[in-house]
Amino acid sequence: DTPWNRDLLWVKFVNKEETDMSRPLAERAGHTGTQVAEVVRPKTKSRRGDSRASTAARAGTASREIRAADGEVKRIEKQIEQVIEEEKRRRKIFEASLTALEKRLKTAKEKQVAAIQKKLDALKNTPTSFSVE
Repeated sequence: DTPWNRDLLWVKFVNKEETDMSRPLAERAGHTGTQVAEVVRPKTKSRRGDSRASTAARAGTASREIRAADGEVKRIEKQIEQVIEEEKRRRKIFEASLTALEKRLKTAKEKQVAAIQKKLDALKNTPTSFSVE
């Protein structure tokens, strides 16, 4: 397996995938072509010598990569869940604080209105000593 050979195989693989994907889905039904299943576990063993060792090594590498990708996906999903839970907790605290402040504001406004009304009543009942001539 030389780098040149791997590049050539890759180009052929990409061209085959492109051809397969350009066909309608109905034509592709039941035919995997060179899709992922055959890439991970190739059907043909047209290699010189004993290919079991290199196939096993590549399969081991592929499964390590898959496990690593799965682990990363799970870590990110867990982080998302933690962020959502933290936001829910913060929202709950915010809502409680907002409700308390709104109650305090309502009480303060009622006191303000009562004080203004008391002052108006006092002004209405105060006799004026203005004389208009």
